Amino acid sequence: MVTATCHQPVTVTTCSRIKGNVASMNDRAPAPGGLALIEALVNTLDIETGADRLDTPEGRARFGLAPDDLPAARELREALRAACLAHAGHGTGPSVLDDLLAGAPLRVAISPTGEAALRPAGPATLLTRVAEAIAAATGRQHLAPSQGMRGGGLPVGLL
Repeated sequence: MVTATCHQPVTVTTCSRIKGNVASMNDRAPAPGGLALIEALVNTLDIETGADRLDTPEGRARFGLAPDDLPAARELREALRAACLAHAGHGTGPSVLDDLLAGAPLRVAISPTGEAALRPAGPATLLTRVAEAIAAATGRQHLAPSQGMRGGGLPVGLL
């Protein structure tokens, strides 16, 4: 298992204030669409105090997690945090996140109006929901590795 640990403040969306290394929700709107899930996950850890909302039943319920899911959820959270920092010019690229997303089974779903979207191929897990949110937010749901994809994974340019 590969784990990314990052000890710098990060937020998924633009923020004018940081409180406890978690983006303050008081002075801005939450991230749009599925990115709200990513923002909420990244912000479950206050790195200044060490408080982790995933340690509470309420915090786990927000993401549909059982206690056994916590190691994978924390690994995903830290990979998202590292990718956000890399996108902001701090740290390295999102390789850990890319590796995790490569394990997210998604399929192309066609709506009645003919629009294509990536959806979980089986039961929706936190990983597949995050992958789906990233794919939808990019607006570039490329399906071929020749389009900048690694091993059929998802583009993560927004992070």
